[in-house]
Amino acid sequence: MKLHKWFLLFFIAFGLSLNNANIFAQDDDDDDDDDQQMEEMDEEEWQRQMDELNAEKSNLQSRLSALNGEIDGLKQTSANKDKELEKCENDLYAMVGTTKSGVADFRKKIRRDRKEDQWQSWNTC
Repeated sequence: MKLHKWFLLFFIAFGLSLNNANIFAQDDDDDDDDDQQMEEMDEEEWQRQMDELNAEKSNLQSRLSALNGEIDGLKQTSANKDKELEKCENDLYAMVGTTKSGVADFRKKIRRDRKEDQWQSWNTC
């Protein structure tokens, strides 16, 4: 029975010490702001800062508009290049007298024939 009381006393003391450690570890913002305190602005300083920030906002919005316009132009260029590439491929297929699906079928036949040749060469050994 005495041992149980010691364990209970130990756990209570341990819990209190952890609780106190957490209390002391918390930072109190009121004491440490002496050298980083915000000084109050008068109305003129506030207005000047607001004007600067509004001008920066306006510049950033105009840059954003310009970049969005550039993106749209690049998307259009990409779409045009895709169309040109497709036309060139179709012209190339027409030169050899086939289509894209005809070339795909021919490749399948070649692969199948190569596999059969490999299989036959292994069986003859």
